Amino acid sequence: MTGVIRQEPAQARGRRRKDALLDAAVDLLERGGSAQVTHRAVADRAALPLAATTYYFRSREDLLTQAFTRLVARGVAAVRERLRPVAGAGPAAVADVVVGALAPFDEAERSRHLALCELYFQVGREPAFRPLARTWSTVRHEAVTEVLRQGGYPHSPADVDILVAAVEGMIAQDLVEARPGTIKTMVDTVTRLLRALRATAPSGSPARPPEPTARPSESTARPPESTARPSESTARPPEPAARPWEPAARPAARPSQSTARRPESTAEVDRTASRPVPAARRPYDETDAPSAL
Repeated sequence: MTGVIRQEPAQARGRRRKDALLDAAVDLLERGGSAQVTHRAVADRAALPLAATTYYFRSREDLLTQAFTRLVARGVAAVRERLRPVAGAGPAAVADVVVGALAPFDEAERSRHLALCELYFQVGREPAFRPLARTWSTVRHEAVTEVLRQGGYPHSPADVDILVAAVEGMIAQDLVEARPGTIKTMVDTVTRLLRALRATAPSGSPARPPEPTARPSESTARPPESTARPSESTARPPEPAARPWEPAARPAARPSQSTARRPESTAEVDRTASRPVPAARRPYDETDAPSAL
């Protein structure tokens, strides 16, 4: 039968309308941030009635969560599409792949990164967005890990964190300040970090000549130090005998001061003996009293 118009199934029509609303919400996120995402603004952007947004999204938080989910999915797809084989490539070529997978290269990608940066800050206010932020961070770390593995760079999770943090910090600086030559600065910085990884790798990379265990002047062992000094290890030697010009022996001790001092001369003895001895004082007698006048 000709002239019959086949109607689109209701389920497919509903999916198409919801996709249009989500695309409009992501576009608002990238252009003006989460504050621009409202039911009315999304409906106007998608050219659909306001009732459509309230039908497919029960609240503004639900609308914002699904919009961020789609934004992260687009960012993840862009990172994975830019990965290129780097086996046998030099540090500069590997750095170019790392920066190419993580950094924005045009205005559309800059707007996407601004919205993703806002997602990180939104997690501080609404923890429900934390799984989305972790998904975005995990994919970027996995991409850098894969590049390092293909390039033959020994690495640890901490090394990957350093590389990603360095690139993301320079991306944030570029989004704010828009300095010229930022991409080249990123590549040069990542190249230096890759060379540092190769130089400090304990194994798996070209080995460096082993460092000597000791300097040439210290290669021979020093004689063991004695446990005690020479003057303390043995008893003190006896004092030497008296010299010829010294007296044979010294008096053991001075005479005690408690003994009587010897007289210096015989004259002193005579003076002591010739002194008169005072008479004994007799007792008082009444006859000694003066007579009365």
